[in-house]
Amino acid sequence: MRYPIVEETPQAMLCPRCHQNTRKIPVPKPERAPVHSQLSDSPALQVLVDNVRSLHNVGAIFRSADGVGVQHIYLCGISPSPENKKLQKTALGSQESVSWSYATNGLKLARQLIAEGFCLWALEDQPGAVSLFESNLPLPKEPLVLVVGHERIGIDPEILALCQKIVHLPMLGLKDSLNVAVAFGAAVYQLRLGLGSSVTLDD
Repeated sequence: MRYPIVEETPQAMLCPRCHQNTRKIPVPKPERAPVHSQLSDSPALQVLVDNVRSLHNVGAIFRSADGVGVQHIYLCGISPSPENKKLQKTALGSQESVSWSYATNGLKLARQLIAEGFCLWALEDQPGAVSLFESNLPLPKEPLVLVVGHERIGIDPEILALCQKIVHLPMLGLKDSLNVAVAFGAAVYQLRLGLGSSVTLDD
């Protein structure tokens, strides 16, 4: 059996199945320079994470946000912050590259963002929601804030009522929803790299 080790410790050198001693085989890792891109015809995107309790989910949201160049993440309510070391383990450093702030009251913050000229879209599967994969879905001219909510209960109804649009991801299987971090990742990639956007790689 072959398996990777992140750091060489006595525990890491024991087989995770039979707990016998193993032999280290050095594998060279190719150096790869990061490839960044510039987006055109794509809305400036920020995110409001309201009452997402899981450290793993919020950490994964940070990683996806970094991947598509989200400008800012607003953490609200019971959502944990990157000050938590367990969240840092999932975020893998993306908490350093994406700016964030915390607010106790997501509804108050949503009202403030609208007053400042932001357009709020909710990612929520409910009757009347528009698929993010509709080819004629118009993007707002204003800076966009995507709102995601509690893993089981969803977005606060009063925040939902403030959103200009409610969007969802179509489900083709037996389940009617995705994990919030998985859904967020799919949604922000579609918003930033789909819906008519074009990408130019840096030289």
